[in-house]
Amino acid sequence: PFRLCLRALWAMDPIAGFSSPALEWSYQPTSWRIDDASGELQITPDTGRDYWSRTYYSPLLVKANAPGLLAKVPAEEEVTLELDFTLRPVEQFDQAGVLVRVDDSTWAKAGIEYCDGAPRLSCVVTNHGFSDWSTTVLDSLSLGIRVHKLLPGGDQGPCLVVEVASTPAQAEEEEPTEPAAKKQKAKAWNFIRIAPLRSGDKPWHMGPFAASPIEQRGGSATFHFMRIGPKLATAHQTDPGHTA
Repeated sequence: PFRLCLRALWAMDPIAGFSSPALEWSYQPTSWRIDDASGELQITPDTGRDYWSRTYYSPLLVKANAPGLLAKVPAEEEVTLELDFTLRPVEQFDQAGVLVRVDDSTWAKAGIEYCDGAPRLSCVVTNHGFSDWSTTVLDSLSLGIRVHKLLPGGDQGPCLVVEVASTPAQAEEEEPTEPAAKKQKAKAWNFIRIAPLRSGDKPWHMGPFAASPIEQRGGSATFHFMRIGPKLATAHQTDPGHTA
């Protein structure tokens, strides 16, 4: 019998910017603001908050309490989140980017993290309460990033694709008071991570985050642009000719 594909009827309203009522704080920071002129979100995260679970570090490190301004995405939806931001790190592990939270044991974060004296392109994925971390040294403190929430099929399960593109620091752009949403130009996206996120039938909560796990010594993040909407084509496509 004929079956109507309901997924094409995208149920969520697209989100642009940081003032949408669909965005809610998880662990609201003490210091944050949305600039009236530019619409940019600025976060100065509190000391000691982070996302990490179990792997590698001793004594045992388990934290899932960094501030994120997140939108609820139903389990059955496929979406793309795009974010431009600048990190201003001071202390080891100062970080910012995109947070995807399902629960304390299932989450992902991707962006820039200041580690061992250098900014790093960073992605952490946590399933069943154990985190993994991939990094590479980055020559910039500003980044464009996309996270795709995808449902390729029952055998594969929910997954995410992380893509990045360089973006100039906001201070170097022309007309700095113009809303950031009007400045977007085509970017050359490159994928850095494909990973499962074992969320089952639970919704994802997605949006910008920042953290200063060691100490707040002046580190901050400015988020210039965000958009959450129906899934876009990924830079890396699955191979239709692949056979097992």
